[in-house]
Amino acid sequence: MNAEGFELRLLAIDADGTLVDSRGEIRPAVRSALERVREAGVEVIVCTGRRYRTVKPLLDELGLAGPVVLHNGVLVKDAVSGETLADAFLPASLYAPALELMHSVAPPMVYVDRYFDGIDVFHEPAERCHDFQAEYLAANPGVTQTVASLDAPPDRGVVMISSMADADSLLPLKDRIDARLEGQVQTNFIMNKNYRGHILEITRAGVSKWSALDAPGARQGHRPRADRRDRRRQERHSHDRRRGLRHRDGQRRRRGQERGRPHHREQRSRRRGGRDRGAAGVRLASLKRRGAGRLRRSPSRRRAARPLRR
Repeated sequence: MNAEGFELRLLAIDADGTLVDSRGEIRPAVRSALERVREAGVEVIVCTGRRYRTVKPLLDELGLAGPVVLHNGVLVKDAVSGETLADAFLPASLYAPALELMHSVAPPMVYVDRYFDGIDVFHEPAERCHDFQAEYLAANPGVTQTVASLDAPPDRGVVMISSMADADSLLPLKDRIDARLEGQVQTNFIMNKNYRGHILEITRAGVSKWSALDAPGARQGHRPRADRRDRRRQERHSHDRRRGLRHRDGQRRRRGQERGRPHHREQRSRRRGGRDRGAAGVRLASLKRRGAGRLRRSPSRRRAARPLRR
């Protein structure tokens, strides 16, 4: 499959709003397009902000295998087995300051990568949380685990720290986090589509769906070959352009000599030499380039030297 001369080998596609509509359903046109793409030999990788547990039914329905990008790039898992292929956990040194800032509004949720243990979220008792977050926890009892305190970080890495609350509380909190942990973490402020309020997430700095594609892309052999191909194409283009300019320059010079005309560089020199475009003009321009001082008169002096026309 070619698009403007490029071979399409990998299609990275979002889930919500792309694969599925606002009702969470896969439209027939989308299903048909995916089938045609896969028949053409293009690998399809789903990149989503969802957890693996919530996107797996979609992957199974479409029969997709290979890598899947989760939590907006924090995790890369095998779509079939659930094995973690790559991760970008929050650094352990940033867990305590991030948690302290989140606690200034309400106890947050700590997302972890423990799919096989049946745990996706650790949280403190729901009565301490914001009402919006308590509603979410009540609706997802099977994959959340209550702990007395979140002060001790999980032993298998932190995917992200998240809090659900009203926008008036979360937006000032986002500003405080960005100011205190600037360049060390990344904050995402999201409208909660399925529950009340908004969501504020803290993840490792630099995490994105695009950066996560490097891991599965390199493993499947897509990105390195594409990089080499693009680099060779750029080198050939630069080489051909330089050779073409030299060839064109030589042709103009030869044609000018055959016709008894000066080369275009000499023509420019004559124009710079003044009103006299003969050999004297070339000589004056040559002296000027060698630093022979100012050979032209100022505009006011030139006007004064011209004879008046009546």
